[in-house]
Amino acid sequence: VLPANIRQGGPARIVSFSSSTASRNFTLGQEEEWLVFRLRTPNTDGNGTRHQARLCRVDDREPMHVVVSYRPGRLVCYANGKQVTDTDAITGDLSNWEPQHLLLGDEWGGGRDWSGELQAFALYSRAMDADEAARNHHDFVQLRDARRAAIPVVWPSDRDQAVFVWGTARHDNLVD
Repeated sequence: VLPANIRQGGPARIVSFSSSTASRNFTLGQEEEWLVFRLRTPNTDGNGTRHQARLCRVDDREPMHVVVSYRPGRLVCYANGKQVTDTDAITGDLSNWEPQHLLLGDEWGGGRDWSGELQAFALYSRAMDADEAARNHHDFVQLRDARRAAIPVVWPSDRDQAVFVWGTARHDNLVD
């Protein structure tokens, strides 16, 4: 994640699994200089705004590798392989999730666009621990440095239960 600036709000949607500004399963967003996370569980609301988690500060000068991991009662965020958030403020399972749209850089219907660069994205169906987050950060840095040509590719991964989208989303929210 590399925001174009730290004056974005709403929060601006970096990654959202939602159908409107009021209905989502999760959103990773930017609120000014903070990364925030909204998650729908039976104990939050259908928008995930009750107990929105403030994850960490972002910097518009340096790309950041971000992992957000959840298991019922524990939300953890790792930035560049290091744990930056560990909270029990969000509780509940994912049993009330609904069919939604997976979106990068905005909300379904628009209006919450995020300006920046998203170099890669992976979504797992399980929680991730600190060792795996550190390995993923290391692997990402190796891949990023090896592919400075930034050719967009979608490929199946040999990592269990993950889908990777590889490319660069730029300021117009389109993959180059």
